[in-house]
Amino acid sequence: MSHLFYDMTPDAALASLKTSLNGLSTDEAAGRLSKYGRNEIPRKREAPWWKILFDQFKNPLILILLGAAIIECFSAGVLNEIVIFVVVLMMTGLGFFEELRARNAMNSLASLITPKSKLCRSGRTAVVSHSEIVPGDILFLDAGDKIPADARLVEASHLMVSEAALTGESVSVGKEVRELPADTVLADRGNMLYMGTVITAGRAVAVVTATGGSTEIGKIAGSIAAQRQEKTPLQKGIDHLSVFTTKAAGIAVLFVFGAGLLHQMPLKQLFMFSVAVAVSIIPEGLPFAVTAVLSIGMRIMARHNAIVRKLSAVETLGATTVICSDKTGTMTLNKVTVKKIYLPGNIYSMPSRDPALGEILRIGVLCNDAHLVPGKDSVTAVGDPTEGALLLAARASDIDKNAVQDEYPRIGEIPFHSQNKWMATLHDNKGSRVIYIKGALEKIIDMSSHVKTTAGVAPITPKDKENFMRVHDEMAADAMRVIAIGYADYPFSDVKPEEAHFNGRLVLCGLFGMIDPPRQDVIKAVADCKKAGIRVVMITGDNVITAKAIGREIGLETGEVLTSKDLASMDADTLKRKVKDVSIFARIDPLDKLKIVTALQANDHVVAMTGDGVNDAPALEKADIGVAMGMASTDVAKEASNMILSDDDFSTIVFAVEEGRAIFNRLRNVTAFMLTMCLGELMYLLLTIFALGQAPLEPIQILWLNIVAGSLIVIPLGFEPKTGRELSWPPRRKKTNLLYEGMLMRIFVVSSFSAVVMFLMYEWCIRHMTLDEARTVIFSADAVFQWFLVFVFRSDRETVTKLGLFRNKWLIAAVGLGFVLHFCINYFREVHEWFHVVPMHPYQWALAFTPGLILFAATILRKFFFPNVFSRGKW
Repeated sequence: MSHLFYDMTPDAALASLKTSLNGLSTDEAAGRLSKYGRNEIPRKREAPWWKILFDQFKNPLILILLGAAIIECFSAGVLNEIVIFVVVLMMTGLGFFEELRARNAMNSLASLITPKSKLCRSGRTAVVSHSEIVPGDILFLDAGDKIPADARLVEASHLMVSEAALTGESVSVGKEVRELPADTVLADRGNMLYMGTVITAGRAVAVVTATGGSTEIGKIAGSIAAQRQEKTPLQKGIDHLSVFTTKAAGIAVLFVFGAGLLHQMPLKQLFMFSVAVAVSIIPEGLPFAVTAVLSIGMRIMARHNAIVRKLSAVETLGATTVICSDKTGTMTLNKVTVKKIYLPGNIYSMPSRDPALGEILRIGVLCNDAHLVPGKDSVTAVGDPTEGALLLAARASDIDKNAVQDEYPRIGEIPFHSQNKWMATLHDNKGSRVIYIKGALEKIIDMSSHVKTTAGVAPITPKDKENFMRVHDEMAADAMRVIAIGYADYPFSDVKPEEAHFNGRLVLCGLFGMIDPPRQDVIKAVADCKKAGIRVVMITGDNVITAKAIGREIGLETGEVLTSKDLASMDADTLKRKVKDVSIFARIDPLDKLKIVTALQANDHVVAMTGDGVNDAPALEKADIGVAMGMASTDVAKEASNMILSDDDFSTIVFAVEEGRAIFNRLRNVTAFMLTMCLGELMYLLLTIFALGQAPLEPIQILWLNIVAGSLIVIPLGFEPKTGRELSWPPRRKKTNLLYEGMLMRIFVVSSFSAVVMFLMYEWCIRHMTLDEARTVIFSADAVFQWFLVFVFRSDRETVTKLGLFRNKWLIAAVGLGFVLHFCINYFREVHEWFHVVPMHPYQWALAFTPGLILFAATILRKFFFPNVFSRGKW
């Protein structure tokens, strides 16, 4: 197979690839997929499982414990050595499985974002995954598409391509079909399209010449590093917290070591105790828990059609204060249907087979880039929903799309542009030429000189224009999208039609009135947003009347409505002031979205913005949360976004915001629990060593309580179900951190309580029991306190009766397992000797449960009478 397709004519390239414009058959495509392989660029392999396991031993805490185990070995402390090694294995195992699970979760999410392209197979339009494209496939490409493989142009209309991914050149280049000399360099091959580059304007038909590693970008794939998942600000903050606690542990160890020397503690015992103290202050389970909470939250959102591309979006979602949403397909069903057609003097309800509609329906079919794909029971339109509605309306009136296109073949076009708000196509009309146009009435009526009436073509009069505008406004007031249709003879020889040749010469034919009903759940979602303190802003290309009608239906404020013209006349300060009160923007160009986002952010809002087109990309990147519409989004929009909606539903955005709030709340609960547990234990260890000159716990007991028992329950705490009241909370301020003033106060109060109670209990126990019994009671009291503490930290405001005692089944199971393990340590002789404990009597168990029960009861009373006492700075 030749590798120089740019020096061939399109027909020669098709012949060389043994294909045609009807595309490959399904069997031939399958055979070529087996021969050439999947259309995927070779990437750097992920780290193998054993590398992830080995990396766990780089943790400083693991190295400290291994050092302690080695010293114990040389000191003939075989039991302590075994227990330490078991603890190390459990820590490394936990880290290994959590990291592996997080990576698998990210891979699963990535597999949901499968890019697809339109192509021709067996003469029919099909939508196929990029990985299944093979040489010889016929691609249909539009503005915003990322080119899935190297391809030779067969047809092109006003085609511009950004080849920055391949050549580094930021300026889009024009493309054309004609063949080129064989010595043309890569950057000048204007009839070739290359994998990874992006169509910025126009449309094209191209035949695939190379896939996967054989593409130009695939050949240099060895120099392209695999993307690494960047840590979010929250994860970096947790890392900084871990570094801080590690330094604090070092200082605490110095104090302990000094106090131990003053009290003449044996050096070996003092060393092991110092290691245990260092372990007690480091929240070693926190990074694992944060990773688990984030990855699980992302999976939950993915199950509800919100696919997170960037972890940082999970954190930001909970702080969202404004959602800027497209109307079509997001707030509406995106099931556009032609309801009415206006011809001068008559309004027709659809469907209708009235012969008078033949011309306007035919023009709607010809000035159209959508396709019809037959299914088992019905026909589906692929492409722009408005254009699809025109095809389906014509089909319902017995107009055959293929027959019409064969009779009036297209020979040129001017693609739709958001600034023009119209599309025109040039056709051969049995030897003559005709231009067909569709678009916004306010644009086309100014380009028209005549009108088509029942009596024939007549000069357009002010009365005609008045009638058209009246019908337009009536349709728009009924929430219809209105499309004007016109035509003009085109006695010019140029292949590329020019606006100047028909502007002012058009014959205005009529209007299509289309309905796209609001989604049933949008009204509730908008109401939920209001309750949650989130403003909803609707942005649409429809006219002001239609936008207001839809806005009223879904519950938006329909006061002042701003248009693209209004935005163009405002300076930044004026727009900043105006956006405070405007909920509807109509007749908006995609690039205006960037102005809206910037103005809202200037008012300190956290903005979520939806988009699907290539021109939406700047606004999606600028927004705090860029949301791409997965069903119709261009590849450019998807790559600029933080999140992709696979169902294009506005209520999914609201769900994602709710879940984002719940995730951030879980992270706060996990962090508060870990810090309280570590600080409380450190405080009473230091208190007893300074006041009594002895350790209340054996080093092995401290290691078990912190690394095993604590880590066992902290991750299930991150699985806490939503309360269902997340949308009643106010949005979190942009600068509000994971740790806030009230939370720090709560950590200090509960830690101080546990330290004082544990100290007093130990002081009483050593006066009434043997040392082993006293330490056993404190060991058990500490474990039980953790079990009660984890239930207390399920919420900072809600009581357990509101949350439901058994709603978090994973937490119940973890606490149950913790109790079983602790019971075994106390009563199995082969085990309790390792931990230096003795079997406990019933009254000792009662003592052990006392601190936890006091905390539990006091917390219930506090949450009931003073639920907001620790809420300062939370929002």
